[in-house]
Amino acid sequence: METTDLTVVTLTRGLPQVLSMCLSHLELQTYPAAKFEVIVVALPCATDTDAMLDRFCSGGPVRMRCLHAPRDNAAAARNLAVMQAQGRWLLFLDETLLAGSHLVEHHVTCQQRNGNVSAIVGRIDYHPQLDARTASKVGRFAQQTFHPGQPLSFLDWRAQNLSLPREAVLDLGGFSEDLPFEGLEDMELGYRLERSAGIRGHYCDQAQAFLWKPESLDREAERCYAEGYWLHHLLETTESDQLRERYRGIVAAWRGAADPVMLPLAHWLCPALAYNSRAFNALRFRVLRSAFRRGYRDANRGRPAALPARHARDGQ
Repeated sequence: METTDLTVVTLTRGLPQVLSMCLSHLELQTYPAAKFEVIVVALPCATDTDAMLDRFCSGGPVRMRCLHAPRDNAAAARNLAVMQAQGRWLLFLDETLLAGSHLVEHHVTCQQRNGNVSAIVGRIDYHPQLDARTASKVGRFAQQTFHPGQPLSFLDWRAQNLSLPREAVLDLGGFSEDLPFEGLEDMELGYRLERSAGIRGHYCDQAQAFLWKPESLDREAERCYAEGYWLHHLLETTESDQLRERYRGIVAAWRGAADPVMLPLAHWLCPALAYNSRAFNALRFRVLRSAFRRGYRDANRGRPAALPARHARDGQ
């Protein structure tokens, strides 16, 4: 029996058509199907995906397994997959990304080229059928322009197109579940992997995935608020100067003075503007930065996170 080189881990939140596209592209990889597997972790909110998952797991070219998370917590769900994965490396892939046909192959090759114990950050592009101006890359505010083979610090190890050595993740206890909602727990794990395990990060532009499903502005704002809330927690627990410097300009006390006037205007105007317009993107950027700042400041003031009910139930 062949060994399993890599396990692809993705979470599903109840978007069967989105997940179906994601899994279909994983069945078309150039890497031998017998040498990698896919684990899908269904969060409790994913109530309409069972039939579709059964179809993919019952007899496709790639071994696929479905796990059911007991609670709506992305970190705990990923930890469940890490515990049951059989691959030497873990490839975390967001369900809204479509894997390029060489994605798995290039993650494995890049891991081998860098000593088998690296954090490999893959490339995220817009799908050719998606206007690049209609959505932000998965990486948001701090998205940088990387070069092939460029070393990357933990600040850019986000769990959307990222491979890690499974043993190192297990040794450090997996993703932090300190906060009961998704935010920057992947960055926190990266900090520990870099600091405690000596893991180094590298950018692989050939490990390509495509963003094809834009989020609504409200959902993007919720996510940015949660990440801002997480940022305060990370600054307290890691005391990382790198982290503080990366986000200093976003959460500075003087930022957002015009938000009380601009944000209601932005929310009123955005639905009326074309998604590919310069005005929409300028207003959208202001809305998301404001949400990030509000999350950070609420955490700094000791306030509970102001998230929708589905997030409030995460820790139960």
